[in-house]
Amino acid sequence: VASAGGLEAISRVLRGLPKELPVAVVVAQHLGGQGSALAKRPPNGSGRR
Repeated sequence: VASAGGLEAISRVLRGLPKELPVAVVVAQHLGGQGSALAKRPPNGSGRR
């Protein structure tokens, strides 16, 4: 869970996870009435879905 400004922190955590992690990861972002920066980011090429 992260506030609207926490996108970089979420990205760092996700990049640090093993590529073959055998569990689902759920990201919840509080938008605070603003649009989501997640929708504007290009795919990171990690192969994760």
